[in-house]
Amino acid sequence: MSVIFSWIVKSYKEKTGKYDREKLLLETKRRAASPCSDLLDVNKKKQSPLKPKKLARLKEKRQQRLRMQEIFIELVLYTIFLAVLYCVSFSNRDSRWYNVKNHLDQHLITTNNITAGDSTLKYDQVTTASNLYVWIDDTLIPFLFPRYHSNGDQLNADRRLYVQDNVNFRVGPMRLRQLRAVPEPCSTQFWGNFTCYDEYSISGEDDVNYCVAWESRPCVRGQTVYNMTSAAWNFVSSVDIWGLPVAGLQSTYGGGGYIAEFMVNYNISRLILNDLYKYTWIDRATRAIFTEFTLYNVDDNVFVFITFLTEFPETGGVIKSTSIKPFRPYQHIGSI
Repeated sequence: MSVIFSWIVKSYKEKTGKYDREKLLLETKRRAASPCSDLLDVNKKKQSPLKPKKLARLKEKRQQRLRMQEIFIELVLYTIFLAVLYCVSFSNRDSRWYNVKNHLDQHLITTNNITAGDSTLKYDQVTTASNLYVWIDDTLIPFLFPRYHSNGDQLNADRRLYVQDNVNFRVGPMRLRQLRAVPEPCSTQFWGNFTCYDEYSISGEDDVNYCVAWESRPCVRGQTVYNMTSAAWNFVSSVDIWGLPVAGLQSTYGGGGYIAEFMVNYNISRLILNDLYKYTWIDRATRAIFTEFTLYNVDDNVFVFITFLTEFPETGGVIKSTSIKPFRPYQHIGSI
């Protein structure tokens, strides 16, 4: 405040000479007639040279003024920078997002669901690949593809675009993305030939296209027509889906994989899941299953990208981790 106030009210004592108007007009006419004439001398009296002390004092004063101008300009630019940084940092944050995350957590992840008598399997109870199938079938698909109102009436087409809570809008399909280890023959043989699978790594990612049930190609004619999961056995590069590497608790996984999409309705999604289970889509070579989908919360204007990462280490069992990431790409709405 003091810097701004001093900048506004600061006055400089500058002596100005008095000019003779008639002499000014005469010299102007003479200079216009003869451009090569000397400089105008319009002062009534000539000033004597300044003393060294006074000259040094004026020089110091001028330097202080220039420094003050630089400091003031730098202060203004830094204030603008802080304002832009604040907008970028905090415009994509909202205290209500905790409620959004907690709401989804209660529906899908934790066992202490707010619904009384709810006995469906939650994600934190998944311990095997079979449990993962059961969780997707009994909990996730009914949540993403509701069919009935709370009073038992059947939902119309518009309301079926929302999830079970009738608040979050389903954006795009839910998908399972699998990453597999590269099969290698065992170096040690006992009573026969065995197939071993190396520890998953980015360089060892399996990217081969298979037929249904992980059979080698060529496939049976018409398989892509009559089997709903034929695309789930083909590798999709991370470039095609804008995928990025993801660090899990066990390892780091690439952005591609074998993708099964659930996008039509409840019945079709269950048929796809049953085919995946029937043909053993998750087997010994599976190293990670990403369950990914996006929701849009209409009330809070926030998108939520949800990822359930289920890792299958070589020692058996599963390692689970969850990521719920709210973000708000549409900033320019409302009064602001």
